[in-house]
Amino acid sequence: MSARPSPIVPDLRRTLSARVLGPDSSVSFTQDFGHRESRLPAAVVCAPEVDDVQRLLDFARARGIPVVVRGSGHSCAGQSLTTGIVIATHGLGQVVIPAESAAGDRFVRISAGLQWNEVERQLAPAARQIPILADHLGLSVGGTLSVGCYGADSLRFGALVHQIRRIRLTTPDGVTLWCSEGEHSEIFAAVLAGLGRFGVVHQVEINTVPRRRWNALHSYRAGSLRELAGMAIEAAQDDSTIDLFKALFANGRYAATCGSYHSSAMAALQAPSPLPRKVHLRWIAPDYRRWRSAAVKLWVGRYAGMQNLWSDYLLDANGLIRFCEYLDSSIKDRVFGDSLKAVYLLPVRHSTKSQAVLEGSTRLAGSMAYGIGLYTMVHPSDPVGYERTRLALRDMLTHAIESGGAPYLYGHHELTTEECRSVYGAAWPRLEALKKRLDPDGLFGNEITRL
Repeated sequence: MSARPSPIVPDLRRTLSARVLGPDSSVSFTQDFGHRESRLPAAVVCAPEVDDVQRLLDFARARGIPVVVRGSGHSCAGQSLTTGIVIATHGLGQVVIPAESAAGDRFVRISAGLQWNEVERQLAPAARQIPILADHLGLSVGGTLSVGCYGADSLRFGALVHQIRRIRLTTPDGVTLWCSEGEHSEIFAAVLAGLGRFGVVHQVEINTVPRRRWNALHSYRAGSLRELAGMAIEAAQDDSTIDLFKALFANGRYAATCGSYHSSAMAALQAPSPLPRKVHLRWIAPDYRRWRSAAVKLWVGRYAGMQNLWSDYLLDANGLIRFCEYLDSSIKDRVFGDSLKAVYLLPVRHSTKSQAVLEGSTRLAGSMAYGIGLYTMVHPSDPVGYERTRLALRDMLTHAIESGGAPYLYGHHELTTEECRSVYGAAWPRLEALKKRLDPDGLFGNEITRL
């Protein structure tokens, strides 16, 4: 895609103190992790401060220019792409660690442009860590919170957005505010897992837990996704010895891993097997999150240049069993062709306090939900394979909703308005009314029906 002159760049540079890139310098912002769509932005504003964001939104509103917020660009379906203005939040930032509260919880204030590996690095000297993070630590704070985020620790702590106390953001109408459960609560509930549709997040206050560096890990083999689902349900019933759980189907193998955190290597070595099953592999690891993130980066690197159609769903226990049986049959019948590279399965504990409207586990009854992710990759020169995969994922989404589940709003989904109304019920029209009130000019797109 060739660069073109942008008439708005000189005006933006006169208006803002932040660095502004024109189309000739913004090639790296034309694609996201999905590698499916390509859009050349008219301008990229790099790590703007609050005052700059307010002036930028006034500028865009006066000219009818669309705006998107981009962290690490890990979206799959073009959500962080635009031909308008990109607000690139990625950059240096700070973790502010306040005093410990009387309740024993410690909340930290984090800049939204930080990546989680930097957050973990800054928290380590204080012997604290974020309760739950995705496997890949190269994601930005703001981008991760815009989708909800689940990980191996979700068995204990649920979604990452369950750990948020306050958020500071600038809404599309140019107002900067702090929001929480008791302060602008409607906005707070919409911003959490809100896909960046409700403004620019500057800072978040998030809970931390004591850092226990050593992990005892036990892996178990299975013969199907249905069997892995049974292990996940079994692990979710153990509230004493299992701190993390993940199950994976890849390269024809089915395996589940249970883990527990410990303050010393000796304690980790003495940890018993948490499931009454034959242990295939047992090991201990320091800083498990760090090398797990490195392993994910290496795995994704094997498929560099592929189009990534990643889709995830949240179901209850009965829905998970039905979905896995259906997916087992679909894999056997090769409905995905060669595009399905992995299936990932996680238990997700509910939070009775969470207000996040679009976070999938809040739509399900019971104390636990189960996330299942389908990671499909297609070569750009294979349009037939892409269409086949797209139709297969459309069928999986239909089946997940019919099984009483909800989509995890990261990745590739072809949701209809009717499905949104079915999944989110009365919350859906309230959310859309709030969006129209805060963004009457439609500066921030990212409609969830086009994921």
